[in-house]
Amino acid sequence: MDASYEVSGLAAVGLPVSASYDARKNCAAAVETQRTFTDAAGTNRIGLIVEVPEMKAFEDVMASDVAADAMKVDGVRPETLLTLQEL
Repeated sequence: MDASYEVSGLAAVGLPVSASYDARKNCAAAVETQRTFTDAAGTNRIGLIVEVPEMKAFEDVMASDVAADAMKVDGVRPETLLTLQEL
């Protein structure tokens, strides 16, 4: 799956959130691997390539308050989130 979104600022991008932070750990459980990209032009747009073993589980996590909390901590603007699935 490919995803892109905007963040409030790039300063926090790539900085790990504490491993004990429950929201991040719970969201990560639905993802097998993830590669993160930033826009070379310096915008606040982020891209991801994510391997998701079970799409339904991922969608359930993304619709949860846990994901909303994690996105808030990371400065993600949820209204800009776009996901694309491989054919």
